[in-house]
Amino acid sequence: MFFKKLIILFIFIIFPLNILHADLQIDIDVSAKQKSKIPICLVKFKAKNNLNALSSKVFNIINNDLNFSDNFNIFKWEKTNVFQFTLPQEILKAFNKAEFIISGEVGKSPLNSNEIYVTVKIYDIFLKKNNLYKRFYGKKSLYRKIAHRISNNIMETLTGTKGIFEDKILYVSNKTGLKQIYLMDYDGKGVQQLIKNNTINISPKIFKNYLYFTSFQNGSPEIFVKNLVTGYVKLLIKAGNFSASPDINQHQEIVAMFEKGGDSEIGIFNKNGNLIKEITDNIFNESSPVWSHSGNKIAFVSNRTGTPQIYIYDNVKNITTRLTYTSKYCAYPSWGYNDTYIYFASLINGKFKICRMSVGQMHYEQLTFGNFSEEFPSVSKDGKYLLFTRKIGFNRQIFIKNIETGKTFQVTYDNSDKSYPSWYYGNY
Repeated sequence: MFFKKLIILFIFIIFPLNILHADLQIDIDVSAKQKSKIPICLVKFKAKNNLNALSSKVFNIINNDLNFSDNFNIFKWEKTNVFQFTLPQEILKAFNKAEFIISGEVGKSPLNSNEIYVTVKIYDIFLKKNNLYKRFYGKKSLYRKIAHRISNNIMETLTGTKGIFEDKILYVSNKTGLKQIYLMDYDGKGVQQLIKNNTINISPKIFKNYLYFTSFQNGSPEIFVKNLVTGYVKLLIKAGNFSASPDINQHQEIVAMFEKGGDSEIGIFNKNGNLIKEITDNIFNESSPVWSHSGNKIAFVSNRTGTPQIYIYDNVKNITTRLTYTSKYCAYPSWGYNDTYIYFASLINGKFKICRMSVGQMHYEQLTFGNFSEEFPSVSKDGKYLLFTRKIGFNRQIFIKNIETGKTFQVTYDNSDKSYPSWYYGNY
């Protein structure tokens, strides 16, 4: 009976209760900011070697990427006759407000029949010169990856900063009936299933080529690790009656919650799964630990003051401080760009909203509004894009919010429930 109550308590802490198709869809918050955009003419890519369908797919992906970035006014030209250096006067006349013309060509690699090439050119209309002329190679099956890489090159050439187009989203979905772990492109396409078994799996994190996650495959929650190269899965951490919510830093130290004396505590484990340091040891319940990007601090949730609030533990000074005071229920902390902010879900007027708190200045800001409950924040490495879930009907879908402009993009549309989304920047 005790263990049953313990598991119920664990599930409540890890899963705070929610109180009473197509291309990316955009909605705009009232607080959205207007920004100047670079006018570009995007010319339909020329297809060689009967690759018309593939050429259209590559072109559409690049168009969607550049539109998502909100840095460009895009004029599309449906003819493919402008790939050569000499540009027809009709284009210059039709798009005299454009500053750059982007054109491309898709064909088969002369060295490998399974590979394609995509050549892209950016022409500066005013300076009458090419800003970019580059050829990309890759397997035909990896056309999406090639297209996203081209988008990042275009973005960096014209703005000086890279986009997030090659970044991926790690998440959990119950579309098979059980919670399984998936990886997809930032735009919701190219889905890969990373964990496929007959039990519940949650709280995934990837470090290099290893996937760390919580699984119930032995009955109670335990922490497992999967080698994404070999596919080998092994039990890593079994501490007390349960262990869960792993996060790993660059020193390969794993912070996680585990059961001790009937309560959930926070501890640091080495890469072999051995407990090396207890951060908490009290009669309260702690959960959702996450490393700062520096690897020196840990944010976590504790109910030590009566309600779940977010605390920060300094692993160097061995000091714990309270961060949040603005809500009766805070959950799912996530460190932002440069560890300046901590993002979290806060219960406001009966619904969870994404908020952030400045770590140094204690500045509080609410980022999402409306009649939906929103959870699981994760911020892109450049600090521009907020990833989170929004409950629509009975299921949560994944959204991305441009923090600067306020525009919000829906990423997933199916009828399954999504949870634990986070940005992934590796090559897997």
